[in-house]
Amino acid sequence: MTASMSHARRSSVALAAVAALALTAAVPAVAGGGSTVVKAGRAGGSPVVVNSHGRTLYILAPETTKHLLCTGGCLSVWLPVKTGRTTKLKAGSGVKGRLGRFSRGGGSFQVTLRGLPLYTYIGDSGSGTATGVGLKTNGGTWRTLRPGG
Repeated sequence: MTASMSHARRSSVALAAVAALALTAAVPAVAGGGSTVVKAGRAGGSPVVVNSHGRTLYILAPETTKHLLCTGGCLSVWLPVKTGRTTKLKAGSGVKGRLGRFSRGGGSFQVTLRGLPLYTYIGDSGSGTATGVGLKTNGGTWRTLRPGG
């Protein structure tokens, strides 16, 4: 096998791994017939808002629902926390602020907390991790939210 073929094969395998991770990471972000729950959790020893599976939730500062910065390819790395149009939204104990949703188009609705769109990061290995904090992409900086506001 030539070096260029070996590199191409490794690149294909890496892309397939990222795609598989993105699909498995997206599952906790999509609500079923019940309530979408955000709750208080911990990541890196700090209190943060997490989804119902304990995955750290992020915001992209200065993004708002009226001025979206995470679009296109960004959405394959930063997965929107999605819900159905009529799903009852519920915040767990200790989480302050109003939950809401807005249309991302194509029948998709993204959850907001305190008016800010919520995302998970495919770079996190699971609950208790927050490796996306401070990353600067798409015209902003990724941050976590404290449960108490």
